[in-house]
Amino acid sequence: MKQVFEFIFSMTPSVALTFAEAWIELFKDTAILRPDVPHALVNTALAISVFLSIVVVLIGKSWDGAFKLRKSTNLLVVAIVLAVVCYGWRLFLAWPRSRVVQSMVTSMWDLCGWVFVVVAIMTVTFAAMYAVSKTSEAKDS
Repeated sequence: MKQVFEFIFSMTPSVALTFAEAWIELFKDTAILRPDVPHALVNTALAISVFLSIVVVLIGKSWDGAFKLRKSTNLLVVAIVLAVVCYGWRLFLAWPRSRVVQSMVTSMWDLCGWVFVVVAIMTVTFAAMYAVSKTSEAKDS
């Protein structure tokens, strides 16, 4: 029973939460996210990122390094595409638009923005897992 509680306490989101908050703060004042991004959107991205990071770290301990590297690289490509799309929405809204178009594009920008944040955090999570697995492989050799 003691091992069960140790396991549960080892996966508390405090470390993952601090990690994800730092990344979200980094992207908050960039051209990727809207300057007046709703707080609920940031909290949604934060919650999803922390949850996914914890789950991936817990179930990904046995994954080989090549798989982690491949996932990190794939997620990096997705993050770059989403960042470009977000920046494109920003440029599109730089000129006056009708209220309907502006509302629709703003919603799409918000959606792409929070998905970008989640993907970026997962990219770093997989990259960190890969780095740790390479370090542990080097120690084993």
